[in-house]
Parts: sequence; structure tokens; C-alpha cells
Amino acid sequence: MLLDRLVATGGDGVRVRRLGGTRAGEIRFTRFLRNPAVTLEAMCDAAFVRTREACEGRDILAVQDTTVTRSSGGGGDYLHAMIAVDARDGAVPGALDATFCERDTGQRATRHARAFEDKESHRWLAATERAGEIAGAGRITMVADREADIFDLFARRPQNVELIVRANHNRTLEGGDKIAEWIAAMPRLGTTLLTLPKSPGRAARDARLSIRFGQATMKPPKRLEKTTSAPVTLTYIDLREETPPDGVKPVHWRLLTSYDIINVTDALDVAERYGRCLRPLTDAFDAADQPLLEALSADLEGKTDRQKNPHPKGSLAFASWVCARLGGWTGYYGKPGPIVILSGWTEFQSIKHGAYIAESIHHRAS
Repeated sequence: MLLDRLVATGGDGVRVRRLGGTRAGEIRFTRFLRNPAVTLEAMCDAAFVRTREACEGRDILAVQDTTVTRSSGGGGDYLHAMIAVDARDGAVPGALDATFCERDTGQRATRHARAFEDKESHRWLAATERAGEIAGAGRITMVADREADIFDLFARRPQNVELIVRANHNRTLEGGDKIAEWIAAMPRLGTTLLTLPKSPGRAARDARLSIRFGQATMKPPKRLEKTTSAPVTLTYIDLREETPPDGVKPVHWRLLTSYDIINVTDALDVAERYGRCLRPLTDAFDAADQPLLEALSADLEGKTDRQKNPHPKGSLAFASWVCARLGGWTGYYGKPGPIVILSGWTEFQSIKHGAYIAESIHHRAS
């Protein structure tokens, strides 16, 4: 049953009593989860349908990535999710796809012997195909980081879905050159100034980036050389900091995209689609929550840069940092995962309720 699967997956993180709110709510929620007609797949599909409807007429970025939900040495449980983001204002209509997967050791050695459909990496194409089902969107662009640099994804993308993927592999081009060295030898076509916000371990600064763009035709990897796979032509956009400050790691983005790029403005527009948009905290919190979030942030911050909240006040990122810290994240050991964020958000709601009770008592006393 669904409830048993949730408990097995979430362990101590599942609290049906808290979700129900009251005894009556707990009973209703438990009955709902134990109903054999209720499945995780059906619940997710219903959410995805609503998101697709909300994408009607919009310029949609279908952003996908994988996050760990439970680690177990060399493997663990992972969630691969894709969300819809409005390219114009960064609003989030909702989730488009979600896949749970398990990783263990020992599969890397056999990866070339398995068909693409049998590999974990197939999830990137499967999610992209789901994005292609958004029939009413004005435009659909799948956006992903380095892990999506997959030749099969490039070769088999739905025709109604554009791609923007950060390059990871130094692929062989049709003429025999390697793409990284080949792009580096191309002429600089422009420059742009990028303002880097403060982040853990990094001060805010401006970076001058050189811009290169053009088309590159990539040969199939060796495992596909004996198949019918043909070379794939994509547009590259290379943004790199050629003269960084002493001791500072230079900024370098190399993107692969299905968009046709004619000029520097086009290149920067695609790069902006890959970059992140700063959203207000009111996307997920009440406006009245801001003073409490700021007070908690000040209380949770430590003495080191990694323990400081680097995000602007009033932003969703600022509130997410607070939730991560409340959920047990220390600012070290990578980024906080969804379970940590959810735990912190739940803790914030409890603190918020306590603050409301305290304020009520104060008003009654005065």
C-alpha cells in the first residue's frame, strides 16, 4: 500500500499525525493513503497534468536534475525531478516529472554493454519526452547541468523541445578535433560583465567574460560507432573569464544548445535561460514571514563565511537557506537535499505557530 511505501522510503521523516493536523484529519489522511486506488504514480500524474495546464501559452524552461534522498555508502535512493519555470519571470508553475531510482556499486563496469533504455541515464531523455507533452506551451526548453551531456539525449530529443545543457565531455568532432580545444581556439566574438553574488566561501564580484559561439558537429561515442547513430550538430556557447583575480577560480560556462545563435545578444539570451532567476520569498511563504525569517537567519548564522546566509533578504533563496539550517544543514558538505529542506520548513512552521501564540498571549495580557 501507498502508506507502507511512504514509511519505507521516508522512515522517521513521515508524520501522518502532523499532516492530518487533528485526529479527524489523521484518520481521513490515513484512509486516503491506504485506499488501494491511490498510488504514488496516480498522485504524481495528477500533479503533472495540472502543471501542463498551467504552462498554457508560456515560454517554459523544463529544468531537471537529480538529488539524493537517502545515502548508503556508494549508492542510495535518488529523486530525479523536472520542474517548469516561466522563462520570462522565473515563476514556477509546478512539477513536470519525477522518478525515484536506486544506485548501487558495480554497474559502471557494464555501462557500455547495456542498452541506453536500461541505463539510469535514460531518465534524462524520458523526462525530456515528458516535457514534449506540454502541447499548449508557447515554447519548451529543457535545461540541465553537466550530467545531461548525453549523446543519446542530443540525438533523440523531441522535435518540439529545445535543449540547453552544460557541457561535460570533451567530445570528438567530425573532423577529429576535441571540442574543448577547438572552441578555445575560436575567435572571441564579444564580452559581457557578469555580477557574481556572494555565496558560501566567495565574495561578491564582477567578472568580465569573453563570448564564443558557433556550431559543432559531434561524432557518436565509440559504443555507437557500429550503429546507425549519425553525428549530431549543436550550437556551443562558451563564456569564460580569461583574466580572473589572483587566486580566484575563473568563471567558465560551456553550453550546448539546439538554438540557432546569430549574434552575441542571442548567445546571452540562451545563457540567461541556463542561469538562475532570483525569486521572491512570497513564492512559498507569506509576506509577513519575512521578519521571522530574518531573525532566524541572524540566529542561525555562524562565524565563518560558509555559515553566513549569502542571499538577499526577501528572496526565496534567503528563506530556503533558513529552512536548510533549521533542517540540520551546517553550510558544509555540499548542498542541502529535499528531505533536509522539508524538515526545516516543517520546523519553521512550528516556530511560526509558536510566535503567533506568544503574540496572542502578549495582546491578551496587555
